[in-house]
Amino acid sequence: MHPPTQSQQAAIAARGNVLVAAGAGTGKTSTLVQRCLTLLDAGGSVDKVLMVTFTDAAAMEMRGRIREALDDRLGALEIATPRDVARLEHFERQLALLDTALISTLHSFCLQLVREHFYELGIDPDIRVLDEQQTRPLIDQLLDAILERHYADQTPNAAAVQRLARAQGDERVRAMIVRLHRYSQSLTAPRTWLDAQQTIFGQSEPTQWREWFTGGFAAWRAAWLPALRSHSANPAVAAVLAAFHSAPQNPSRDQVCAALTAIRAADENGNHWPRGSKKRVREPLKKFFDDARFLASLTPANGQDPLVEDWDLARQDMLTLLDLTGEFTPAFSRAKGDLGGVDFADLEQLALRILRDRRTGASTPAALQWQQQLEQVFVDEYQDINAAQDAILTALSRPHPAGNRFLVGDVKQSIYRFRLADPAIFRDYERRWSSGLAGYARIPLRDNFRSRAGILDFVNSLFRALMRESVGGDA
Repeated sequence: MHPPTQSQQAAIAARGNVLVAAGAGTGKTSTLVQRCLTLLDAGGSVDKVLMVTFTDAAAMEMRGRIREALDDRLGALEIATPRDVARLEHFERQLALLDTALISTLHSFCLQLVREHFYELGIDPDIRVLDEQQTRPLIDQLLDAILERHYADQTPNAAAVQRLARAQGDERVRAMIVRLHRYSQSLTAPRTWLDAQQTIFGQSEPTQWREWFTGGFAAWRAAWLPALRSHSANPAVAAVLAAFHSAPQNPSRDQVCAALTAIRAADENGNHWPRGSKKRVREPLKKFFDDARFLASLTPANGQDPLVEDWDLARQDMLTLLDLTGEFTPAFSRAKGDLGGVDFADLEQLALRILRDRRTGASTPAALQWQQQLEQVFVDEYQDINAAQDAILTALSRPHPAGNRFLVGDVKQSIYRFRLADPAIFRDYERRWSSGLAGYARIPLRDNFRSRAGILDFVNSLFRALMRESVGGDA
């Protein structure tokens, strides 16, 4: 194992809640192992550590790396003069405890937690985890039964379901039900979220859409201002800039509508485009004016409000889809229970029931016990966490100022959105923990051990302009 770099050493030595932004090839595994050993050097014990990895293979590798490091430490202590018997016995004990240490995937840990608290949950202690090959037939059977009742006019909501199926197609309706169900299960309170969506879509006015519209206008304006200013001598662009400046930073809908009307008028005024300027100036700004035309099409005109019209078309179908998801979710839970099993999402939700009071969100006695037991909570690949998983790990960890989380990840390597990973969670920690507040730290690992300098310089220069938050969002 190579000596730690300056940034690795900072991550190893930092205390409190620590986030390590570790790009590919920067030695994150080595840093995790070294930090764990530092904890043991200070008298800590491996049975008071939770180390969560993304895969079983990664957990095996981490356990193996720690074992190698403990073997090396024991070897050095055995030949040291004078012999430190107390430290030798301490590390021998750590090696013996390693096989039962909590080094696993989060789902494996949740399964252990659920089995330990089966009596509180009212489930079989021999609960087993069902894979997709086992749950897929259940999903298909349940959707058949639910939709057939609606198609046969046996439910109060039958007409709405039939209308949705005609508009979207049966297969797409099935896929959307499953997708909504799975998304809700990745959150901390699935039923609450579904109820909140029904409340939103139950409103006759598109309040949320209007907020998005005005917010989208402000973001669009900020993105285009630099390019527009570079052509400010042109009369049309000058009029566009004046229209932008007439709207405040957080404009109302009426102010946005007025600005868009002025922008379209500036573009359509032939006097604003001197000979040759359309090709020289407007062509590079073509997308801007196309965007302006689209946004203007969403503003009220001739007594009609396009947002309201679209809202009325969309919200009834969304309410129907939410109702179908509300039917499917409990039926799916019962079907899995009949098989004596749960899926991965169930493990997360059951763990949350053990660790958080569902009414208040406060830590349960079980969570407080874990917080007292665990001296350090290590989590790898945090960029691919979801909200439910983050809540579980937060409940297991000590609150500030005694924070003990060590989160490692790299938002640029987040590739599991299709599994409902939410990289915005990692980005939020990066922002909050880099504020300089005592007890929090964000430490980047910058030294790369896999590539040559020439390759890294080329790749960094190429992607520096591409991998920006304004382009990729939180992903």
